[in-house]
Amino acid sequence: MAPSLMSPSLHTAKAADVALTCGPMLAMVFKRLGDLVSIMPSLRFMARLSGQPVQIMSPYAWTPDLYRGLDYISRVYVTGFVRLPWWLTGMERRMAAAIREEGIGRVCLYNREGRKFRAVMGICRRAGIPLERITLGMPEWDNPTAVEEERRPRPEDVYPAVLSITEAERADIAGRLARECGWRSEPIVLVHYGNGRTAMNWIGSRHGAGKWWPLENWRTVLAGVRRHMPEAMIVLTGTAAEHDVANDLAASVGGQASHVHSLAGRTCIRELLALQALAHSAITIDTGVAHTASAVGCPQVVLYGAEDPRVRFCPVGWGPVITLRGGNAYELAHKQERYRLILRLRPKTVLQLWQSLPTRPPEPCSPAPQPRHCLEN
Repeated sequence: MAPSLMSPSLHTAKAADVALTCGPMLAMVFKRLGDLVSIMPSLRFMARLSGQPVQIMSPYAWTPDLYRGLDYISRVYVTGFVRLPWWLTGMERRMAAAIREEGIGRVCLYNREGRKFRAVMGICRRAGIPLERITLGMPEWDNPTAVEEERRPRPEDVYPAVLSITEAERADIAGRLARECGWRSEPIVLVHYGNGRTAMNWIGSRHGAGKWWPLENWRTVLAGVRRHMPEAMIVLTGTAAEHDVANDLAASVGGQASHVHSLAGRTCIRELLALQALAHSAITIDTGVAHTASAVGCPQVVLYGAEDPRVRFCPVGWGPVITLRGGNAYELAHKQERYRLILRLRPKTVLQLWQSLPTRPPEPCSPAPQPRHCLEN
């Protein structure tokens, strides 16, 4: 039987534990796009401590493409999404055989949800990995030189998330924009209005997710960007589920529609990264796309609802970030009150912050520029 989350055998790894690990480290991450980008500083930190690249296990087929070109990640195991128990489908056996062959020295579990926890513990048990080499979360940063009020630097303070884009990929997306949108090297402003929750079909779920900003506000923002930067091309991004709404949003700008284009549901992960690497700036909701934009250096304004970016979920890349939230979410007692915070955000404030964005850094820098956190008055 798999140990519980309170088992004393499962602990948070110290830096010394990782440094003494024999064999590559495996991070099991069954989260979404934003989490896969957010853990990149910790993955790089793990690779530095252990002296060898780390390996990743993820359910998403696009994960190998996301991490392509990163020398501190050697292999990505893709499990896919399986509704049946993994031991029943053979997934547990196949994954266990693969990591046993690689000689994995330590496993870091990024998920603590019961079903996924039991599944990955089954893989570890079948692969013969002892409990003392299985840890919850990423290793703690252990830096004896950090003495200021016992504060320890975070991995992202030293290793900002940096995703690799080739010149060929930049040229491919530039050619596509020229063919499909008539792009002629004008500044590109990306707008991403939705996230995984807001793509649901019923309006109640959109509001309940705490990340739904009314479409009328987005129309005002699109018109404001056009007024301030009339030469710019605005490109809406999103998933296939957001395709129709994004097209309607682009068309609703009226006479300016020829300058607003939607690629929602029409880009793979590498095309999205190349588009963000080419863009002048971005305005996005709190979602995984904000994290990838930061990791390719794109300046952006990120809108937050029920979460506080000062506490968690702030992009950790090298691109300039300005966050805007409607209030102090964790001071509100009721969840529904936190969900409504995003409705306090005004398009006028979003446009003002967008106009104040710094220019894109010429290359990744360490430490990365600190995000600017703003509160709607």
